[in-house]
Amino acid sequence: MAEGIEVYAFATPHPNCVKFATNRTLSQRSVSLADAQAAEGDPLAKKIFSVPGVARIFIASNFIAVTRHEGVDWNDLVPQVKEIIQQHFAEESSQQTSPESAILHQNGEERA
Repeated sequence: MAEGIEVYAFATPHPNCVKFATNRTLSQRSVSLADAQAAEGDPLAKKIFSVPGVARIFIASNFIAVTRHEGVDWNDLVPQVKEIIQQHFAEESSQQTSPESAILHQNGEERA
């Protein structure tokens, strides 16, 4: 786990979406990613899309909302997504780069 990175999973009003809040700035702009192809150039989003069952990702300043495919169990997804976020920032810290450089800054429009 990256030193100083905290990741918390929160339920949302939508049963197929969980919010992963962090104590780090992830992006200066909001980014909505419809699929893994839209995540090209965004290493963290690409890793999250590698988890079976992830349907969409929304990245904001200090959280990532993950939408699952219908029927996928959150008990399987949540630990994997949390670990990916933590490992990503551990790798970033070991390379001594800014956490903000980990996210491809977009203009806030959805990429599909």
